[in-house]
This record gives sequence, C-alpha cells and structure tokens, in this order.
Amino acid sequence: MHLDSRRGILNADDPLVAKMANFTVAKTFLFGEKAQNGIKISHFKQNIDGSSFRIHYNGAQAAVSWKIVGKAHLTSAYAAASVGILSSMTVKQIAKGLSQTKQPEHRLQVIKKADLTLIDDTYNSSPRAALESVKTLIDLSKNKYKVALIGQMRDLGDISTKEHQSLGRKIAKTRINLLLTLGATAKVIGESAKKAGFRGKIKNFATVGQALKYLNNLETSKAVILLKASRHEHLERVVAGLQAKSTAIYCFHCGNLS
Repeated sequence: MHLDSRRGILNADDPLVAKMANFTVAKTFLFGEKAQNGIKISHFKQNIDGSSFRIHYNGAQAAVSWKIVGKAHLTSAYAAASVGILSSMTVKQIAKGLSQTKQPEHRLQVIKKADLTLIDDTYNSSPRAALESVKTLIDLSKNKYKVALIGQMRDLGDISTKEHQSLGRKIAKTRINLLLTLGATAKVIGESAKKAGFRGKIKNFATVGQALKYLNNLETSKAVILLKASRHEHLERVVAGLQAKSTAIYCFHCGNLS
C-alpha cells in the first residue's frame, strides 16, 4: 500500500482545520459528517461493552464493532478510514482493522470489575471534551445510578470561570444523580449546576484522597462512575484506588504523589 505524500487529510467538521485546504499544495481529502465525498458513518450504537457503526464509501459498506465507547471517537474512525481509502484498502479491510482497535487508556476507557463500573476519562479535559464525557455517561447508564467526578479544566485563562459555570449549567439539564467535584476551581461547576436547578446530590472535595474515600464508601453495584479532569488533577489515582491498587505516582510537574 502506498499513501501519496502530497495528500492532506482534513477534518471537514472543524472549520479551522477545513480552512487549511486553502494553504496547502497537497490534494486534500476531507472526512467527517460535513465531507461531501468522504467516508460516511451511520447506525452508531453503544453500550457499556463497546459500540458499533457502519462505514460507507463509493457504494460499499461494512460494519465495525469495537470495545471503544463515546461518539467523539468517531472522529478518529473517520480519519483512520480516510487514510485506509487513500492507501487503497477496501471498506471491508478498513472495518476489520477498526474492529480490532483497543480501548485507549484513560480516554473514555470502561473498566468493569466485580460490582464496579468506571468510565476513566482522566487523561485530559476541556469544555467540549467534558461535555462529551457527560453525554457518554448518560448514554451508557440509562438504568443505572449516574455518578460524575469532575475536576478542573486547566489552561483556560480568562475564560476559566465562565467555562466551568457553563459546564455546570449543562450538567443541570442531565439525569446525573451525584455530581462530585474536585478542588476550588471545579467547585464552581457544582455551584452553577445547583443555581440552574440540578436535582441530584452535589459534593466537593479538596483532595484526591477525600474523593477516593467517599467513593469507596459508596454503594457502586448499580452505579456507573465517570471520572474527568485535566491531566494534572490526577484523577487516575482515584481510578487506581477504586480498584484497590496503589495511588502513588510520579509526575514531572507535580512530583511524587501518594
């Protein structure tokens, strides 16, 4: 297989990326829902065990079933499939390859052990990513007790307070039962949700240790727990602790954490 080195594969659903077509001499191939002639994806469905969808191109179609959850991951499927098409792969070959993709660690990673079900999305966060995580929690826990532990979205500068408040208002419109926040900045999320009429329970914790202790005492057999925050909030330590693993890590930014 050979991929022409002068091809630009661009996301048509991102206006800034789509505009890059005007600044390259490469022949562009657009992907995404707005791409008129690119790969198409339909029939997306998901549950706690994974998701499925169909890919279409030039009249051919094939089914994909993978262990990955979250509709946002379809952007990666679009991009990978586009590379496959430009590498002369068939739609069936592309679907087979996508179906073998493993769950990305800490990126909407479902962890099921005994009576515990976690959605580990602790790698990083942003306003859009946090909202997508919340949507995934709601979709995967229709008949379950819905818990969201959300930490600070860092590096937002002057818009930080506004964006944390906005996330709280959006959460208020969901069916989340228990909203937990970590730290002073993220506390704004819970306060904003409460002002917007959130009907669930809200708690804030100052430290990862406090949050972990609370969750360890929570009845989890009928719950799905989402954990979402920016990288240096280190909510992966809560994920580890809930599985009775060590919470000790080393971070080049934060140092040794136990």
